[in-house]
Amino acid sequence: MDRQGTRSRTKGILAWAIDQRAEVQHTLRALYEFVRHHLPPTLDLDARCLLDHLIGAAFSLWRAVFLADTFRDEIHIHQSQEAFLLKVIN
Repeated sequence: MDRQGTRSRTKGILAWAIDQRAEVQHTLRALYEFVRHHLPPTLDLDARCLLDHLIGAAFSLWRAVFLADTFRDEIHIHQSQEAFLLKVIN
């Protein structure tokens, strides 16, 4: 691929990443507004569990989109996994 093609592809990837970040932010904002207006006593157990799962999924999407444009080789990924597990079990 020539230099112009690489630039074009890079612009496309950056545009995609920005759009995805915005989508995740809109989802998080909507969840935030829901949480602000629905205290736990107003939700039944199923709704509270679903909300917990939705917030967890939104966090995972947020994290994934922000990591998508970083270079991470298998050694770095492994080191990060090990550090995460150590932090969780300590």
